[in-house]
Amino acid sequence: MNLRDVFLQHEERGRYYSVFDDHVYFISLYITKEIRRYKIETDGTFSSICILLGKCDMVETDFLKCLNVHISSFDRQRYEMSKNSNDYNYYIELFRLGFQEAAKHKNIPLGILNKILDDFIANGCRNEWVISKYVFKDLGLKLVVEGNLTTNAFELKAYFYSITPKKLICYGMIERTASNHLYFKGELKK
Repeated sequence: MNLRDVFLQHEERGRYYSVFDDHVYFISLYITKEIRRYKIETDGTFSSICILLGKCDMVETDFLKCLNVHISSFDRQRYEMSKNSNDYNYYIELFRLGFQEAAKHKNIPLGILNKILDDFIANGCRNEWVISKYVFKDLGLKLVVEGNLTTNAFELKAYFYSITPKKLICYGMIERTASNHLYFKGELKK
């Protein structure tokens, strides 16, 4: 069984904590896409890691094959400062703490997970990807549709290029929604 997903969530429910989950989702999705490339084998008891911020420190595996890592280090003041800026260090620190705690209980490749976070930082903390490309040979055009997920929004963008010479003609935003995957997941299939 391979490691397929990584999540960071607040254990308490409510609007405030759901917004926290949305703010860190872009990093979770980035890590998830990257770990799938590595094809990381687990011991067969879990296929995802869920880092839960709450009141207790413990590790458990649930019936969904999710390794739940509970850490009690949620600093509301640092979160409030982070959510209104482009400083994602606090979120990344929480992921690293969760990975370290998980590594104490299960054999997970801490080096690879930290490398993925380091690459994310080196890339400017951006989660962007090409969704589709279309070539219109008879018109001499190429259309590239990209997704861009940030802490506050998901943006679907289109870029039109001339084929020869390869030159950007125009670009624009197709759609902008909240960063919660419930709002934009369907758009990725269209």
